[in-house]
Order: sequence, then structure tokens, then C-alpha cells
Amino acid sequence: MRDISMVNPVTFSASLGRSIVTTGTDPNLMYLAYLAIFAALTLSLGSLAARKWLKVE
Repeated sequence: MRDISMVNPVTFSASLGRSIVTTGTDPNLMYLAYLAIFAALTLSLGSLAARKWLKVE
């Protein structure tokens, strides 16, 4: 279960939000970088899938 949570973006976003709200410190830049990379990757994959399979007939 720990291995799965280490690649789950919800884990990183929850930790990021929790640290900002509870301690008021600056966000962890590694968490922000991971979330940005994950978002860019899923956006790219979604765009490629849409171009390939979503055709107007």
C-alpha cells in the first residue's frame, strides 16, 4: 500500500495542503514539481488519446 501511495498524486496534494494549512509554511517544492509533472503528463496523454479516438463523423 505504501508503494501505491508514493505514486498517487492525491497523497502529494493532501500533504502539500495539510502542511500549508496547519503550519503556514511555504509549500514543499518537490511536491509541487511532482504534481506539475503529473499534470503535464496526464494532459499530454489525454490530448493524444483525444486526437486518436475522438473523430467528428
